[in-house]
Amino acid sequence: MNQALLQPVVQEFLKLNAQANPTKIALGKSSFTGITPSELAEQINSRQRAIIKWPSWNKVEGIYWPPAISVEQSSSEATANLKFSEYSGDLAIDLTGGIGIDCIELARKFKKVIYVEKNASLSAIARHNFTQLGIKNIEVRNESAEDALNNLPNANLIFLDPSRRNSNGKVFRLSDCEPNVVNLAPQLLELAPVVLVKNSPLLDIIQAQRELNTISKVHLIALDNEMKDFVFECTNGTTEVQILTTNYSKNGVEQFSFLAEQLHSGLVAYENPHGYVYEPNVAILKSGGQDILARKHQLNKLHPNS
Repeated sequence: MNQALLQPVVQEFLKLNAQANPTKIALGKSSFTGITPSELAEQINSRQRAIIKWPSWNKVEGIYWPPAISVEQSSSEATANLKFSEYSGDLAIDLTGGIGIDCIELARKFKKVIYVEKNASLSAIARHNFTQLGIKNIEVRNESAEDALNNLPNANLIFLDPSRRNSNGKVFRLSDCEPNVVNLAPQLLELAPVVLVKNSPLLDIIQAQRELNTISKVHLIALDNEMKDFVFECTNGTTEVQILTTNYSKNGVEQFSFLAEQLHSGLVAYENPHGYVYEPNVAILKSGGQDILARKHQLNKLHPNS
């Protein structure tokens, strides 16, 4: 984090050039000591990307815009709100804080939030932006999730969004992500009764259950029929797994839920279409629950995969 970028004169330049072409800025010259053209371009580029996902930041002065790659990988304000809509309490812990968008939403629902992030630059940026946004109930800790767990209080909820990249590139198994939530699960559930784990929509639900046997709920959240979040709720004493699908659209909220054990029960008839073809929303399709929906409403399918 380059503190020089927060100087009033630099902030004014960035404001005046908010709609400028970042490439053109990067290839130009910097008029500011200690600041390169690429740093100016990165601030402009990141802001242009970020205000689409975080519109409430648009008019806040003195924001330090995170790297563009971090903006791309973070939650939007809308999906962060949906993800934590049913949770509240005294204390929540975010063990993979990143830019802090999820932490900000947790801070609206819990009296206090502990933000943990091992990347020193990201944690410094998040600390600064929390202040600019007027958020006072987040405690920032710059350390790894594994180290933090040795010195954390009991909480109502722990949230993790493990990195799905390692030295070999993209990974999809929970045990290959960082931090390794499969190994940490017993320790996490000693600290909080509910642990939420966000993962890639490409992860197979059955595979996740095999790796993490404490899963009690699977939340599949779509916004305007586009998959946004795939979140596992883990608790002790799990006996059955609920799968909850939600699609938020301009026409309202579409919800469908079922038990995971139903995925392997019953058959669906196949025949040609009659008056119309119905396609379930993307959250239902991702859950694999389309056959359950078909049986419930006495619908026939065109083909096992259609």
